[in-house]
Amino acid sequence: LFVSFSTLFGLILIPLWPACREAIASRDMLWVEQSFFRTIKWAILISVPLAIVLVLFGQVIIEVWTDKSNVPSQGLLVGCGMWMVLLFVGNTFSIFLNAMQLIKMQVMVAVSASILNIALSIYLIKLFGAVGAVYGSVVAYFVCALIPYTIFFYRYFNKEEFKAIRQSSKELLMFIHVPKTGGNTLMSVLSQNYPFKKITTYYPAIKKEAYLNAIESRDEWVIQNTENIFRSDVIFGHFAYGLHNCFESKRKISYAIMMRHPVDRTLSYYYFARKYPAHYLHNQASSMSLLDFVNSGLCSEINNGQTRLLAGWHAIDKTNLDETDYAIAEAHLNSMSVVGVQEMFDQSILNIKIKLGWSTCLYSSRNVGEQRREIDGLTLEKIRELNQYDLRLYDIAVERLLNDISKHRGFEGRLQSMRELNMVIGSLGAPIWLGLEKMAVRNLT
Repeated sequence: LFVSFSTLFGLILIPLWPACREAIASRDMLWVEQSFFRTIKWAILISVPLAIVLVLFGQVIIEVWTDKSNVPSQGLLVGCGMWMVLLFVGNTFSIFLNAMQLIKMQVMVAVSASILNIALSIYLIKLFGAVGAVYGSVVAYFVCALIPYTIFFYRYFNKEEFKAIRQSSKELLMFIHVPKTGGNTLMSVLSQNYPFKKITTYYPAIKKEAYLNAIESRDEWVIQNTENIFRSDVIFGHFAYGLHNCFESKRKISYAIMMRHPVDRTLSYYYFARKYPAHYLHNQASSMSLLDFVNSGLCSEINNGQTRLLAGWHAIDKTNLDETDYAIAEAHLNSMSVVGVQEMFDQSILNIKIKLGWSTCLYSSRNVGEQRREIDGLTLEKIRELNQYDLRLYDIAVERLLNDISKHRGFEGRLQSMRELNMVIGSLGAPIWLGLEKMAVRNLT
């Protein structure tokens, strides 16, 4: 009963053997690593629940299947369940070891496991009866096979040569964090999908001097973070398109961005600056009306700020953008791997998860700003005038997102499930989630 399932799982894994062998020959080590850990994960996720069910209901199943005289003891069923889980994981190890042509290692492991199994089984049978043979097999296989294989693969995947190949084969995700687009929440999602040490943040522009000297701040950041950039899978922060041209990397570069409606973003920026004394424009914003602040020219971030980031570093400090800058920004936006919009945050996050292959996209909203306030027509007209390029790019981003969503089967169902889980996190798990986010920040800084 138990062995039949592990045998079936082993048969299902057989196609992985030649596929893995071909990947190793072509040095596609990223595929090998991902396939290995994905298969191990599924082996555990399938075998453990299945073993629990068979242990709990095994006596009933066997009684119906045969007769009452052949019903095993509960202790025997527990041992068989443990044996089945070990075989599921062991079959996975064997497939990849065969692909690596490490037959000698497997023979040595089999011989040592057999010797230990015989000795243990004889001893345990004398103590516990027939059930001792099963537990002898479990202990022997775990000690002589599972532990050595685990150590081997740990060392294999951490070889310097392998790590270099794996690192160079991964895409480096450059995620542009447009200010006031849910950055803290985005970071919490990123930290679930990438190890903390694989995320490098770009936030040199926290003071007035850094905003006014964007190029100098950028170059200084690159020098200070050369080692971090090399080991990272994600760079996330307030940087402009083209940051990848400022450092050497043999990896493929992909960009992502979360955009926001320019009117909402301007309002959020203004009230954020008024609320937080640490903001470099706090004093000015606190003493100005929204219209005066918009007209002041103190901050290029609310003057087609998203277009500036998309166009590149040359546009950051430019007084007024033109159609050439817009065309560059539009081309960069269209070249990105994935685009989201803050007003459709849930849909954007789920779309990013699907397109980038993330494992999860659960979050509790953090640092939520104020909702849009009523503003007079003159102020609204001025904001739209200063952000005409942002408005056009925003429309393109929305259209791109809707087009991506239309290609995903069952998207609405998955979206509903995600929202329900996020509601649970927000209502019950917020303290835990906040702790995880703080841990992420500590590790990143």
